[in-house]
Amino acid sequence: MSYLFRKMFYSDGTDFDVYFAHRPKQKMKNLPICQVILFVMISAFLTGCELIGDIFEAGVWLGVIIVVAVIILIFWLIRKFMG
Repeated sequence: MSYLFRKMFYSDGTDFDVYFAHRPKQKMKNLPICQVILFVMISAFLTGCELIGDIFEAGVWLGVIIVVAVIILIFWLIRKFMG
């Protein structure tokens, strides 16, 4: 294990020495497991977003159908009262 030296300063300007233990970075041993967990979580959340998108899309079409039905009803009432 190697040590790194760094000079630090107190708020009044005096300095002191600090030694940090330096260890080489280790690669994650469980990287494939982490990738699998991440993939499963993303798949689950994106499926939920797709479901909500489908619900809103169905709601938009239902709204369009209702608006068209109301317009047709208004025209029918106008024609009925006008003669």
